[in-house]
Amino acid sequence: MSGVTRFHNINELRLLFALCVLVSHSIQLGQFIRYDILRQVFSSEIAVQGFFILSGFLVFGSYSRILDSRTFYIRRFLRIYPGYVIAVVLFLVLALVQAYMYSQSVQIGEVARYLGVNLLLLNFLQPGIEGIFQVAPYHEINGALWTIKIEVMFYAMVPLLYWAGQRWSQRVVAVALIVIGLSWRPLLNWVAAEGGYVHPSFAYQLPGQLHFFGIGVLMFDVSNNQSHRTGNAAIVLAAVSLTSLMGEPNTAMQVLLLSLFIYGITQLPQLSLRLGDLDLSYGVYLSHFPIIQLLIGFGVADLDAKLFLLLVLFLSTAYAMASWNWVERPALKLSRRILV
Repeated sequence: MSGVTRFHNINELRLLFALCVLVSHSIQLGQFIRYDILRQVFSSEIAVQGFFILSGFLVFGSYSRILDSRTFYIRRFLRIYPGYVIAVVLFLVLALVQAYMYSQSVQIGEVARYLGVNLLLLNFLQPGIEGIFQVAPYHEINGALWTIKIEVMFYAMVPLLYWAGQRWSQRVVAVALIVIGLSWRPLLNWVAAEGGYVHPSFAYQLPGQLHFFGIGVLMFDVSNNQSHRTGNAAIVLAAVSLTSLMGEPNTAMQVLLLSLFIYGITQLPQLSLRLGDLDLSYGVYLSHFPIIQLLIGFGVADLDAKLFLLLVLFLSTAYAMASWNWVERPALKLSRRILV
């Protein structure tokens, strides 16, 4: 092994991406057309893709330190699911309270179905409920939850992917993920051109996001072997070039800029935000969308856009702090006790 490459500021990047999603969704859902340029700059789509790259890096690193599927799955479950459940249930209750305050009729059957499919990470089957957030431009209760399912599906594949990386190489695994992910949109375009039905959401589901996880695997490979840095950069550039040739220049640009940005930030000295073990990114991500919707329902979006954004930021951060201290951190401690 030819040395290692240190990656810094991972948690800071995750928080940055969560805040980008918050800003983008605040402008989009609040219909602040005047600030649409900020929605483009702080693109929620690109931020989510950044999350996937970091996830590929972090989850492979986590599994490499454990090398035990049972332990890995228990830790991942307790890191993700308790916070997810609390967010789904709490914001459903708050949305129902708001609907009751405004005398909106809500069917119990729809509430039960929403709760059931969302607790199973199947948000796309019922993202909203008739009578809830009906005055808002978008009716989803929490439109950010779709990414959690993709993360969990990737987690399910990690032990097999890591084994394949040990059998051949992590580069082979990364290239396979990148090729599969980048081929997905052109394949859907071909199906549509042939008269097949392609739902718009298909492009954002697996395997359509695997190339970002694959870039994360390349980062993990470099973290173990610094001599692979140039070769892995060449793989990313080749992927960008092929994506452009396949008629997806926007995807190619996203892959290139995200890869450069994330790698560049992780090579800077460690930032000192003095947060200790406090991790706000997950709580901010889980809470910001329904908080925005609730504020719109109360008419707060009719006020100044900057005030609206600051209020969303304050409430989401407060929720994230509570979620970390009362749900996420205790769940992590529970996982350590279980696995002793």
